[in-house]
Amino acid sequence: MSYSGTVRCGFCYERGHNKRTCGDYNNLLQRQYKRRKQQYIDALDNNNLVEAQVYERDVKRLGESYTKRTGCDPDTGASIAKTKEQKKQAKAARMQNIRCSYCTEHGHTRRTCETLKIDKKVYVKATQLRRENFMNEAKDLGVGVGMLANMTRYGYFGHGENREWGQRVRPMLLKNIMWDHVLPQSASRELSVLHFVDCARLMGDGDDYYTTTNATLSTVRGRLLEGAVSLAGTLKPPAGWLEGTDIDLSTYFISGQERPYDMHISESYDSSGANFFRDARKSLGL
Repeated sequence: MSYSGTVRCGFCYERGHNKRTCGDYNNLLQRQYKRRKQQYIDALDNNNLVEAQVYERDVKRLGESYTKRTGCDPDTGASIAKTKEQKKQAKAARMQNIRCSYCTEHGHTRRTCETLKIDKKVYVKATQLRRENFMNEAKDLGVGVGMLANMTRYGYFGHGENREWGQRVRPMLLKNIMWDHVLPQSASRELSVLHFVDCARLMGDGDDYYTTTNATLSTVRGRLLEGAVSLAGTLKPPAGWLEGTDIDLSTYFISGQERPYDMHISESYDSSGANFFRDARKSLGL
């Protein structure tokens, strides 16, 4: 591309086309092909088999290059019409050298990878199962936005000379639930999606790091057993959350990266970390 924005050929330096479509370069290939072919014939006539073998390779290479660029016979320049079956076979031969960046198998690209298409369906289904499980557990515990819980907080409290390490029990309010963090790849660990805020901070008092915390359902269960929870609040996820319509698949199936490990083990290995993916496959009949 020239500075003026016009395409310039790297072979003949004319404007308006590139080397891939350059007629002069095609003519040069055809001349080289015919010259090598004549040299090949002469070498055979002179019984020079070593030279003939070299020329034969050049004839094949130049002829294939010319035909690929022009779709014509290098001997006559006439168009070579391929049948649909021939084109299909030629494409299949080319694809044997192609390696999918997702499943690493040969013969197709990421764009047409059936494994990726199936895995995306599995991910959506696993998300639905994960979120259904979360909702059921939250309802059983009585968790909801607006609930109060006495939380034990550990850290450095105070300022300046009065700053010291210790623990405090603080009344904290469940201000919101981070719904979009409830995802199947977190199946093997607790989800810290319950965002609590110190009641004192809500009243304008207290601004240190320990006035907020993200807790799990297990934390609430423990506080509940201790009688330190007031179960009052609402549990209403965003529209389409249970169905998984908010999922951004590109954040899990990252472009150019190979198949996630969770997807591999969900096919053959029964682990707690893969339960939702495994169950999703069973649910989909895979």
